Amino acid sequence: MLTFPSFIALVAAFWLRGVDFNSLFLATLEFLGSLLTIVAFLVIGLSLKLKIAKEHRAIFIFALALKLFIAPLSLFLFFKSLDLNSLATKVSVFEAAMAPMITSSMLAILYNIQKELVSSILGYGIILSFFTLPLIFAIIS
Repeated sequence: MLTFPSFIALVAAFWLRGVDFNSLFLATLEFLGSLLTIVAFLVIGLSLKLKIAKEHRAIFIFALALKLFIAPLSLFLFFKSLDLNSLATKVSVFEAAMAPMITSSMLAILYNIQKELVSSILGYGIILSFFTLPLIFAIIS
């Protein structure tokens, strides 16, 4: 955990709080930061595989069912049981139903953790969410 880039950035941010930086340095950091999303999409796109290995099919189906249906519907039922029906609860359920996260997928691929499975879950999750999100929206509306 101590060598995880996000943790190092957090420690550096606390350590450098209150320090004034040169405007050219800040502009350079902003430019590099704006490239992060592009690089993340490139990494994911290059490793995207829509072919699912036979041994991964069960976990693939479970992961997508959990992410796109089970978790959001469980959250919806939990909020209903507490008689919560605000815009914040609806947004929370809708956000829970979104496609799998690109950041976590990118980290899994970067560290060689079931690369093919992760990219399949991400690819199909994004495609399926175009159909599941309207369904979830209809349920929570």
